Amino acid sequence: PKPKHTLAAADLAICFQNGIGVEKDTAKAAEIFKSQKDSNIICYLGTIGAAPTTVQTYAQSMELLETYAKKGDAQARYLMGMRYLEGWDGSADRHKAESWFKKAARSKHAGAIRELGIIAATDQWSSLYELQKNMKVAMERYKEASELNDVVAMINLAHMYQAGRGTKPDPDTAERYYHRAIAKDPDAAIALNNLAMIQQNRLADAVAHGSATADALRASMLSNLERAASLDLPLAAMNLGHLYSDGKLVPQDYEKAYGYFDQAAAAGIAD
Repeated sequence: PKPKHTLAAADLAICFQNGIGVEKDTAKAAEIFKSQKDSNIICYLGTIGAAPTTVQTYAQSMELLETYAKKGDAQARYLMGMRYLEGWDGSADRHKAESWFKKAARSKHAGAIRELGIIAATDQWSSLYELQKNMKVAMERYKEASELNDVVAMINLAHMYQAGRGTKPDPDTAERYYHRAIAKDPDAAIALNNLAMIQQNRLADAVAHGSATADALRASMLSNLERAASLDLPLAAMNLGHLYSDGKLVPQDYEKAYGYFDQAAAAGIAD
């Protein structure tokens, strides 16, 4: 499970790496370092054999982050961007975040390029002209990051094609990017859910026209939604609830519908 405090995870890895208070276990340390390298500078340093040998305070970790970022390390620059984007230490500053992401992007850092796309796509203070321009920038950034195998960028780009944001709706292209994301990360729950929504639209059309593709589409749609729901995506559970409640594209089953709605409701989905 994702740790609630990444510095605690980093310090735990240092303990395993150096046998501090626990039996030395470099494999366990490496596992923690790798899993948190995109969230914590110490964990990133652990993946390149440069982690401190003693547990660190938050101030020390920030000093390490600034040192490596100023040296030009792309991952450190990306983490500096996330620091300001998310306000890790109360220092939220969108402009500083964007500046650091641009520095990391010059080194073809996929995460930084993707975050620049997100910043462009979520700029709520733009005029209509600027908004249209920002959508194009977002698509360009997502495409660039997708070519560098960034899964989130693939999903974001697919959603833009699916929803017609910055481009005309293009479900075929959206589907291709969702498949790419799932191939890269089989646990990409939102990609599974969104792909199923494309399949649901196609299934409705196939059922209306008596197409022979309906059964295959139905099976794939349900498989993708069930997988997403099992990965604790409440939106997928709600979508399954609607399908079984309506009974138009799958056999009506109120017991299943209730179970999926209950799962989504327990996760806070008000609908």
